[in-house]
Amino acid sequence: MAGPDFEFNFEAQRAKDLTEQVYMLAGFWVETLLYGIYVVLFIGSVKLMIKRRSERHPPSKIVFITLIILMFVLTTYWTGVNVYRFIRAYALMIMATSGGPFNLPIHYFRFFATWDNFSYVIVSSLLFWMADFLAIYRCYIIWERSRRVVALPFLLLLVSIGTNGVNFHFFLYGPRGGIPFRTVKPLLDFVYPGHLAQNVLTTGLIAYKIWKRHVVSQAAGVRASSTVTLLSVARIVVESAMLYTLQMLALVILHPLEHPARLVFQAAIVPSTGIVFVLISIRVHLAVEEKAEKAPATSVLFPSWAHASEMEENGPSMSRTHSLISMLHPSLKRDEALRGSPERRYVGV
Repeated sequence: MAGPDFEFNFEAQRAKDLTEQVYMLAGFWVETLLYGIYVVLFIGSVKLMIKRRSERHPPSKIVFITLIILMFVLTTYWTGVNVYRFIRAYALMIMATSGGPFNLPIHYFRFFATWDNFSYVIVSSLLFWMADFLAIYRCYIIWERSRRVVALPFLLLLVSIGTNGVNFHFFLYGPRGGIPFRTVKPLLDFVYPGHLAQNVLTTGLIAYKIWKRHVVSQAAGVRASSTVTLLSVARIVVESAMLYTLQMLALVILHPLEHPARLVFQAAIVPSTGIVFVLISIRVHLAVEEKAEKAPATSVLFPSWAHASEMEENGPSMSRTHSLISMLHPSLKRDEALRGSPERRYVGV
């Protein structure tokens, strides 16, 4: 007696495949559109970095800049590979010329033994892991290097790497690799919920820390006047992260239902991942620049030689506020971060 793994309705599956390959084309169009937006935003972010190239960056900022650049390189490679895949599937009709019942263009994308399909899966997973690590590291820095705070997000990242390792083995070898589909399916179903949980957790922790710093500043008598507030920074973080979060939520809902619309979100999520980080950087920079231009002339700024001593005298509040803003936009100088912060004025001068 055949088990459930061997039950197959060819006619129903073919009708489903015909529908899904239309969604695949729609996803390809959305992906390339988002990649174009990503290129423009990345170039703008790089210009800001070059503008501040003479500044000495601490190790944490070097990590951010390096990973953001690496993510763009991988996304560009990923997009190029996807163009190659679609040319082979839809233009060259590789599957149609191969003979057999599986002769639709969409069937080509399920043949993971080819280098392009397998590398497509590998690179997309690498980008998700890098994005998760970047969010965790940013949370770690903003929470004053507290390992306890990022323990759960980091654990989710390790679980994601482990489960995807099993998934890669199944994609490459199939059931012949010794792992039946019923064993792999729960791991496949965990991929999107795991990334969503990690993203919501780190974004929430970052936003909460910024809000908490705002409350402390307000309680200390510091008031923002024509300056970018920490609440504005928190809003930028949450709004920018929602681009990724909402797409991941859609995948969490659509994947178990096997709805063909999931293919559109699967294609869009990769360039969106890179967009989130450069978008936060650019928006924080623009907010700081705009508010700095509107700041009243009576505002008193710290001279560069006095930053260290005055921060020590006024406690950790000033230093932490600068850290919060500068970690969200690595190219900002200390003076600019302070000019844009609600603690820009030095009370008691």
